[in-house]
Amino acid sequence: VIPVRVFDCAGNGSNDRLVAALDWVVRNHPGGPAVVNYSGGSPTSTVVDDAVRALVNTYRISVVAAAGNARVDVKYFAPGGCDNVVSVAANDARGVLTPYSNYGAKVAIMAPGGDMSRDDDKDGRPDGVLSTKFSKNCIDPAKPGTNVAQCYYSYENGTSMAAPHVSAALALLKAKYPSAVPSDLRSKLMQSSMPRTEMQCSGK
Repeated sequence: VIPVRVFDCAGNGSNDRLVAALDWVVRNHPGGPAVVNYSGGSPTSTVVDDAVRALVNTYRISVVAAAGNARVDVKYFAPGGCDNVVSVAANDARGVLTPYSNYGAKVAIMAPGGDMSRDDDKDGRPDGVLSTKFSKNCIDPAKPGTNVAQCYYSYENGTSMAAPHVSAALALLKAKYPSAVPSDLRSKLMQSSMPRTEMQCSGK
């Protein structure tokens, strides 16, 4: 696992920074990683589209991207709406598209993204994805219904939570089928996935 900084210390990012990060991955790791996960997004960009195409077609690297959390068609976002990307929407614990998730024909798959407004398993905790993040007034995951003043984990929701689930699955497939190219891995992933109904894919 190689974490690569795209955003600056103030949390500002740009398409140019994303392209530079993707270029850094290729230049500094000649064999290339099996999968690149990007849990972010910005308006559609031909620059990002070109960079993603090079990673997939030239370097045989699978690119997974969060679809975005604006509840609009993913085609308006990069890299989630780019060609050659495994674009990931977010579902809740029921397997239903979350109220915030982007959607559309370019979405490849849904994965657990959480929905902080729900508690479908009735455990007293929000149905988010537990993430490493400094937070205050945190819900204690070990003691439902109790809070702690500060912690280094918190429940989050978003397509940024969903995309890494898919990246991990693709990485495991690549380990099992080392000669497989991105299109092969995507095909195997889709073949092993559960279909969703139209209602599940449309959410509320």
